[in-house]
Amino acid sequence: MKTAVLTGASSGIGQAIGQKLSQNGWRVIRLHHANETTNDSYAVDLSDLAATAEFGKRLVNELPQLDAFIHVAGIWHTKDEVLAGRDFTSFTAEQITTTMNVGLTSVMLLCNALLTIMQHGTILGVSGTFADGGAGWLPYYTSKRALEDFLVGLSQDQPQIKIFGISPADTATPAYAKFYPQYLSEARSSEVIADLALDLLTGNTEYKSGDIVEVRNGETRRGFHA
Repeated sequence: MKTAVLTGASSGIGQAIGQKLSQNGWRVIRLHHANETTNDSYAVDLSDLAATAEFGKRLVNELPQLDAFIHVAGIWHTKDEVLAGRDFTSFTAEQITTTMNVGLTSVMLLCNALLTIMQHGTILGVSGTFADGGAGWLPYYTSKRALEDFLVGLSQDQPQIKIFGISPADTATPAYAKFYPQYLSEARSSEVIADLALDLLTGNTEYKSGDIVEVRNGETRRGFHA
């Protein structure tokens, strides 16, 4: 049985990827922001870098090997509002650092640990397309663009590992439905992204390590780093 570690697993794209892998015989170790920790499901605050690093060490000690690490978690909203459509000076220091920690720095810390138990395998990060650039939501935009840069660089640094990014356009997650219901009919389902993730993880794809795969209008293509 292959084993994957998955962040952002409690809803949306992360939940869909977790379900897809489980349906195809994978053991999925789910990291999420909920309070409850159960078997193979852990509440981990990725904005807490010290706790994230310690959890990475814990996984290394507990797992004999790892076949995939998938990072989906990111911050573009709170419980009540979207962190977008705002001048950069209106973001608080906490919002900026939390967004960067969850979207980028936690990934680097987890990869730093988990690569030691990945002789081969795949690392996959989910970013996002930004048709209008970063204005209005600069912390999230920066965290996801930097994630793509990290994945491309990591593919050059770790040639024995397959490394990809998925850059989806608007996706019909619960959060998207809550904050952008007027556009929901135009968004693709999370299952579309999960299907692509499975293809990348199993080698059923034309893409090569280091590619960022953009998903837009029902089609895939090499994205930001093409």
